[in-house]
Amino acid sequence: MALSKVLTRPMRLSGLISRLGISPLQSIRSFHEDMVGSDEKPIENPFQISGPKTTHSVTKDDEFGHHVRYDMPGVDRKVRVMVGKDPRFGDQLDLLIISGWSVYDIREKNDEHLMQLILSLPPADYNFDHIKAKMKDGVLRVFVPFKVIPAASD
Repeated sequence: MALSKVLTRPMRLSGLISRLGISPLQSIRSFHEDMVGSDEKPIENPFQISGPKTTHSVTKDDEFGHHVRYDMPGVDRKVRVMVGKDPRFGDQLDLLIISGWSVYDIREKNDEHLMQLILSLPPADYNFDHIKAKMKDGVLRVFVPFKVIPAASD
C-alpha cells in the first residue's frame, strides 16, 4: 500500500501543474517570462545590503587619447590613480588603477566601501607620464593621452 502511494505522487503533481496552466514540457525560461514579464530588469545583486547598486564607468577613445568617466558616489577627493604592470602579460600591458574609499553613513565607522576600476592599456600607445584626473561632484574624469598624435587628414 505504501509503495503504491509513492508511485502515484508524480501523477498528483502533474494534475496540480495542469490546473495551474503549466505544461510539464514548458521550459523554465518561458515560465519565468510568463509569470514575471520579459520587460523587467533582472536583479543585479540580491545579496547586496548597502551602497550603490552598480558603479558606472564610461570609456572612449578620441583622436587625442583615452577618456574615462567613473561615477564614485560618496567618495571624497582622496582618489588614487596609479599605473602598474599587468603581471599576466609582463611588459605588454599597463594597468590603470583607479580606487577610492566611500563612506555612506558618517555615524557608522565601519560603513566604508572600496570602489575600484582597473583598465588594461598597451604602453606603446599611451603616454602615462601625462595623465590628467579631475574629481567633481562624485564623478572622476581621467584622460590618458596618446604618445603620438595622428596627423589630421585634409
